Amino acid sequence: MVGVSRQTVNRWKMTGTGPTPDSAEAGLLALLAQVKAIAEQTWDSQDDFRRWLRAPLPILRMKRPIDYFKPSGLTVVLDLVRAEAGGGYS
Repeated sequence: MVGVSRQTVNRWKMTGTGPTPDSAEAGLLALLAQVKAIAEQTWDSQDDFRRWLRAPLPILRMKRPIDYFKPSGLTVVLDLVRAEAGGGYS
């Protein structure tokens, strides 16, 4: 997961827990959930969305949205996904 160590995610799985509601990790999970929900409504398939994530975009100075999958860049991806849903960037 973005910004969370593999060990932490494995511990959550083993214990059936997750981040505390007010933690930075919970905020990242909420952003990822928003991206996922909008993507599911916007792209015809997961493969289409994956291709979009890996495609260089002019709005990002030819960087890929997936390059922003880090704590400081998830809001950029969320904004782009929202714009795509509204017929914006491509």
